[in-house]
Amino acid sequence: MSTVIYNKIYEFLMTAEERQINATSIIYLGMKENRWVSQTELKSIVERAVGSASNVFMEGSSRQLKIFRILPQVS
Repeated sequence: MSTVIYNKIYEFLMTAEERQINATSIIYLGMKENRWVSQTELKSIVERAVGSASNVFMEGSSRQLKIFRILPQVS
């Protein structure tokens, strides 16, 4: 199940409008896919998705910085 959640979060990070990217949206996506996912597992999935998505964008770009801001909010 975690692969499905990861894919949804990654896809969101890659395609959503920059103003829509925030920790609340990411957590909602994870919980919507599997409302029984543990907090620890969801945090791990988010960390992987954020790491993967941020590598796609140019270092220091506003989108990459916006994606990086998610991690402290999910912790």
